[in-house]
Amino acid sequence: MKSIFLSPQIFYPSRRGISRRSIVYFPSRTTDTKDYPKLPWGKSWSIYSPSRRAPPIPKTGSDPFAPGSPWMKFWLREEQRLAKAMRDTGICLFEGWQYGELDDRIAKAMLSGCIVATVPPQTHHDAFSPLILPLSKPSSVSILAALPVDNLNQLLRRYTNSDLQRLALHAFISARRRLVPPSRFKGVENAVKVWEDGGRGYDFKEGFRWDCDTGHGGWCG
Repeated sequence: MKSIFLSPQIFYPSRRGISRRSIVYFPSRTTDTKDYPKLPWGKSWSIYSPSRRAPPIPKTGSDPFAPGSPWMKFWLREEQRLAKAMRDTGICLFEGWQYGELDDRIAKAMLSGCIVATVPPQTHHDAFSPLILPLSKPSSVSILAALPVDNLNQLLRRYTNSDLQRLALHAFISARRRLVPPSRFKGVENAVKVWEDGGRGYDFKEGFRWDCDTGHGGWCG
């Protein structure tokens, strides 16, 4: 479902000016509202409220992925609502930011022109670290980490509004080039060709970090 809706026709930047210093926290759809983090005082922070409605159950024998099906219409509306929220804010902070994972939420935000604040990802590290607001990894990682308010404020003091606008533009261009479904499929095709030509092993042409900060590796104390 995620790849179907990861489309520039749904996720695209706003044509009007937005506050590059406005911050929206995006909780996971399954997180209970009582577990949402407390926002700092002020108007720059807000929380996106994902829909609590359950998707319709497909009828027996029906194809939920068929164009115009109730299931597809439901998720299309949900994604359009999410895209608008991303498009209308300057900085997107996702639940799980402390893990430094590059996932579809980050791709959608970049396509929408929203700057992502997160711990730098381990995969595609070299390619995407310059395209985010790099947060510091918390000293103790919990499932629901406290908001990195001080960390973000320190980062934003280093950026002018023009800097933030350029960052959003560069992230958008990179996402269009690397993260939309046709680009991903092309990457799979290239990997298959390398395999058929006898290639084996890992290809980290986009950069990869594996250190004790990732929480992996038996040598980490």
